[in-house]
Amino acid sequence: NRKQIKIAHFAKILLPYILFLLLLLFSNLLIGNATPNTSDIGSGMDAEAFLSNLKSYARLICHWFGLLWNSILINPLYSVLRRFTALSFDSFTPLRNILVSATAVLFILGLIFEGKGKNLHLSVLVVVYIITASALPYTQGLRYIYPLLPLILMFVGCTFAKAARLFKKLPHRIYSAGSLILALLCCLFIV
Repeated sequence: NRKQIKIAHFAKILLPYILFLLLLLFSNLLIGNATPNTSDIGSGMDAEAFLSNLKSYARLICHWFGLLWNSILINPLYSVLRRFTALSFDSFTPLRNILVSATAVLFILGLIFEGKGKNLHLSVLVVVYIITASALPYTQGLRYIYPLLPLILMFVGCTFAKAARLFKKLPHRIYSAGSLILALLCCLFIV
């Protein structure tokens, strides 16, 4: 009776793997390969092309965050301030660049400080994914970047959480006053 229970338990553990292999075999029998020769994927790749792809993906991520900051903060700010001042939309470009740079710094800090503890597997995933996407001899634009965007935002949030833990050690009145000022600033920008 115990032997049957162990076999049944072992079968439950192996069932997903067996099912995956059967589906893979079925897929290979019915659907041909996407390309006849996949050995040429890494050919022609050198350090210059790798760095070019890495810069291209970094620019795409920065551009995406620039659009995000435009929609969250700069467009509402411009629509309010244009009624009272003669500012053009281009005068907010330095602010957007500062916000994108701050987001990048917060991501890197979160990746370094929070990534080595609780989120080590996600840190490794982000780094390996960026290296793999940059190692391909072609760029696919935002298609390859979209899976990273939630992780980038998560690491930015981890940096804010770490900063909140550090600031919580400050005296209660300073912490409360700082939180109130930040809440008021947020309300001003939302309205």
